[in-house]
Amino acid sequence: MRDLSFSDLPAQVQEVAAQLGLTATSFPNYVATQRRRLAERIIEGSAEHVTYYVLQSRRFTGLEPIDPVRLAAQRATEFPEPVRARFADFQAHSATVPDERCRLVRRLFLSLPEAWTPEACFRHTMQFLARKGPQAAQRPDRREVLDQLYQQRGLSSDTAPEQTRGLDEALRWMEQSRTAGGRTLLVGPGLDLTRREGFSDAIPLTAYQLDRLLAAPRIAGAGIDCADVRPEVMAHLSTRPLCALPLDITTQCTATPGQYGVAIATNLLLYFEEAPLLAAMAGLVQSLASGGLLIHNDARFATKVFGELLGCPVVHFQPLTTGQRGAVIQLDRLVIHRKG
Repeated sequence: MRDLSFSDLPAQVQEVAAQLGLTATSFPNYVATQRRRLAERIIEGSAEHVTYYVLQSRRFTGLEPIDPVRLAAQRATEFPEPVRARFADFQAHSATVPDERCRLVRRLFLSLPEAWTPEACFRHTMQFLARKGPQAAQRPDRREVLDQLYQQRGLSSDTAPEQTRGLDEALRWMEQSRTAGGRTLLVGPGLDLTRREGFSDAIPLTAYQLDRLLAAPRIAGAGIDCADVRPEVMAHLSTRPLCALPLDITTQCTATPGQYGVAIATNLLLYFEEAPLLAAMAGLVQSLASGGLLIHNDARFATKVFGELLGCPVVHFQPLTTGQRGAVIQLDRLVIHRKG
């Protein structure tokens, strides 16, 4: 991998890039600022994972689990005693728990800066859940509100089995369109480490997207590389027989242009505002061979425009439903670009 530079943006993109504040002069400052913010967002994501685990796991304590979503709906502003007691048990006993998930979460907790106390982790997580809660779900502009929220949210490794629905549809489309494929780059594969609801210690420690691709003979046979910035995901990938790249796609790109037939960035691009989104898409498109596919689920108009400017227009768009949570139908999208 190598650092992105302004020259990695094709000439036809540079006018739009300038409107977003990306110029030859400003690009080094963009990279420095983006990396500082990336480090902050990794910390914020770790705080969420720690809080979800501490509130719900039974591995390190005999205390009753606490539902994070229900607690956030109560607009908890203080540090409740039951939560304080669970954090105390986690700090006292988690080191002796012979469990891989507990070990990873403890490592995340110990990696947090001093200011990120148990109370700070809890408050940060409750604020996010409150902003994402029922009131946001009922708004007519729900999609736009959630998009803005995720563009500011800490980077997590959230994933769930239903997120492979988009991959299944993408693989079906590739088969029907007789796309040649090639080596695949899976960016942000995720890891089912913790959940804000429906968590159980019995849930396998799984990267569902990666497992789905490995189960597709055509994809697995051509080879798969994975890239991520979350420490627990990189730790998990190191146990798999594949190449794991510590790649920040908003400031870095793969070292060899045109080496992939498919690049997948599901549940990732939607974390970026427009300037880092353009930089990330430019690097991903550069990594694709001619005719290669960029697959994601970000339906913003910007991804369509940026794809066209980068010579990688959208060739398939498909709305998806991935299930139902309470009374709310869970919606997703499949977006496929092809590099010309």
